[in-house]
Amino acid sequence: MNEHAAHLVILGISGMIVAICVMLHYEALRFLGRTLGAHVHKRIGVLLVMMGLLIAHFLEVWVFAVAYMFVEHEMGFGRIAGITTGDIFDYFYYSSISYT
Repeated sequence: MNEHAAHLVILGISGMIVAICVMLHYEALRFLGRTLGAHVHKRIGVLLVMMGLLIAHFLEVWVFAVAYMFVEHEMGFGRIAGITTGDIFDYFYYSSISYT
């Protein structure tokens, strides 16, 4: 595969991952809005929404970590310098410092 085609593939994969994260965030907000509704005091509700979004954020970091690992190991595109073992936690660390 030539370099131009590889860039297009990576661009497509990146777009899909961003779409997955946007949907995950949306569904988390929707779930929290439905679940909490008017049943919870406003201050507690804000705290619970913030905690729920932090959990969604954590899951989104994992989505990117799995994608980085897949693109490097399975597709053979690129390499992240400094990763020695190549286990999922290396990619999680890279994803967390990049994502946040």
